[in-house]
Amino acid sequence: MKVTKLTRSVLKQRREDRDLIAKGYRKHETDWSVIRGHGAIVGHVIIDAKVSADRKHVWTLVGKPEQVAA
Repeated sequence: MKVTKLTRSVLKQRREDRDLIAKGYRKHETDWSVIRGHGAIVGHVIIDAKVSADRKHVWTLVGKPEQVAA
């Protein structure tokens, strides 16, 4: 397999997707469901946020306020 810059970036994104989904993160452009309190995540807060490898999305970890480390 020829490894190019594109191949490396795609593999990096796939690894990131696999690892962060396993940790409970969600990938969004924006997380309006938390900001506006839609659906089953009423009363939840954003615990952690990371910029994705492609720099176009944000990974957010959403949970109860009690889960936030002091």
